[in-house]
Amino acid sequence: MGTAAVRRTYVITGVNDPRRVCRAVFDVLGDDVETVAVDAYSDYAGQMPDDIRRAEAWLRELGLLTDRRDPAEAICIPRTDDIGWEIARAYALWATHVRLHDRRRSALAVIDDGGRAATVELTTDQAARLADHIGEAATMTELASGTR
Repeated sequence: MGTAAVRRTYVITGVNDPRRVCRAVFDVLGDDVETVAVDAYSDYAGQMPDDIRRAEAWLRELGLLTDRRDPAEAICIPRTDDIGWEIARAYALWATHVRLHDRRRSALAVIDDGGRAATVELTTDQAARLADHIGEAATMTELASGTR
């Protein structure tokens, strides 16, 4: 088995197109993601379209099946659940907090405030692809080693 690619930490700020940022993070990291954990809370509930309200209800129902103190927090969906993955992708734009994890349960991305800020762990190739996908929609900055 080969060595894992080196990942560096990047922050995404100054977001003027959160939809594009959310989509780009899911697209670029998708193959490396094992699970997505979604908090089914939103600061934008008043602006939510009906399909996203249904997605939130689905997530909360899924959360009720867990034995957690707060069933709407950290609702875990495996990447292999195609329907759940698409629901998480759609709801990320509205969620207060979404985390994408790899098979070691390490966070590859944390998307906050409906995609208005994010922290991502990327290989050099992924960083180039994400920057290309994001374009002018946000600013992506690599954190210096040891600043995390």
